[in-house]
Amino acid sequence: MRFRTLSVLVALFGATFVSFGSWPGRPPAHANAATPDATQSRSVDVISSADPATTPAPSPEYTFTIEAINISETVTVHCPAPSFEPDEASFAAAQHVMRAIFPDKEGKVDRRLVILLRDIAQVTGGRIQLISAFRRPSWRGDRNYHVRGQAADIRVPNMSTRKLRDVAKSLGIKGVGTYPTTKMIHVDVRDEEWFWTDWSGPSQSAR
Repeated sequence: MRFRTLSVLVALFGATFVSFGSWPGRPPAHANAATPDATQSRSVDVISSADPATTPAPSPEYTFTIEAINISETVTVHCPAPSFEPDEASFAAAQHVMRAIFPDKEGKVDRRLVILLRDIAQVTGGRIQLISAFRRPSWRGDRNYHVRGQAADIRVPNMSTRKLRDVAKSLGIKGVGTYPTTKMIHVDVRDEEWFWTDWSGPSQSAR
């Protein structure tokens, strides 16, 4: 009786093995073989990354603020799409606020300098504190980057001088000077890399 019961169990297990084609827990021997169902295309629902319901509309412009702390003037620079470069009214306002302080005189500012400040603002929170930009020449033949309207000394609220310097370098700005004593950095639009640190005070530095 026991032998007959055992034979029945073996027969049942063998049928199960034939039905599944493998031992439990092991992959089928022909898992890669094509079957009629596998050759038929299947529709898949895909949510497009451009779906208006899931993708925010692009901003029509970027704005940032230049705060000239030595003359207590502030200007908001509007940079409309698609170029996101300063519009003419904003560039004129930026050029005015970046004027020389002693004596008070507005000079021609390089548009690339304002775009450079835009890039820094975009990374650091949208507000640039301007120490100085355009300067009158100190002597005949003085052609430093401030005199050309191609340099600015800046700070960013609640950001260390070292961190701001690192941000400027990471943006690919070629002229970057660090002034730990006055807690500011110098940035300009020169074409070749030139980095320096100057520990002199406000009336001693020459760039």
